[in-house]
Amino acid sequence: MTTVLLTAGVFATLVLGDVLFETLFPKINQARLRTTRLKAGQELKILHVSDLHNMRLHDRFLERVKATKPDLIAITGDLVNGQEASFDRVYRMIEKLREACRNLYFVSGNNDWEHRRYREMADELRKRGVTVLGNEHAVLTIRDMTLNIVGVDDPHTNRDRLSLAFAGMTNERQFTLLLAHDPMIIRNEQAFQADLILSGHTHGGQIRFPVVGALVAPGQGYFPKYDKGMFHLQRGTALYIDSGLGTSRIPIRFLNRSQVSVLTVKGE
Repeated sequence: MTTVLLTAGVFATLVLGDVLFETLFPKINQARLRTTRLKAGQELKILHVSDLHNMRLHDRFLERVKATKPDLIAITGDLVNGQEASFDRVYRMIEKLREACRNLYFVSGNNDWEHRRYREMADELRKRGVTVLGNEHAVLTIRDMTLNIVGVDDPHTNRDRLSLAFAGMTNERQFTLLLAHDPMIIRNEQAFQADLILSGHTHGGQIRFPVVGALVAPGQGYFPKYDKGMFHLQRGTALYIDSGLGTSRIPIRFLNRSQVSVLTVKGE
């Protein structure tokens, strides 16, 4: 009996240690995508940040993020939870990211809208040089590459208006990036006008198991298909879901370390 209890205690300690590590110490994930929308030899590096809520990033990690030297930074929502009294940790992260890259784009998530001061936060992001895309698009030229960046307000709470976001886009042959907090934006056929969709929202399920993957994701129910990582969809559209940084409800992660992602898009 003593041996069994000791073994159980050691196992529980190891699991707890892993949970704390995966929840509190984020990593920088790497992903790659090839596209004919860019010329052979062209390369675009995108830093994808999502679901910061309930997470405070340390300077050492932010310095590592800065060292990736992205061409643009895409922030796909849920910077705050609905009860936060101060946005200081958000502004601090934004200011650090601005040191790494001046091309910052943000779209809202469901938790952002739950905060009664969301619009105040959005205005403060703009003052700090962030382009807030609320059902609209922008055109960005980086070196010899020109791309469309389309952003919608949170789809999970039915604030997305894809028709409005794509309206007036003049060059559809350019590489088109769509930012949408909830990956289930793909239920709308118009989403496939984009070459790459970046989303968060799922947290990768927060708790995952081998083979099975995520047990549940908001908007998809149990054993979700679109939980985290890269998915190649119809019409050549790729969907990348980042499992994000923070947590909600159950404040733990298991087999699903908190992260940001660096996506390298190469022309061919």
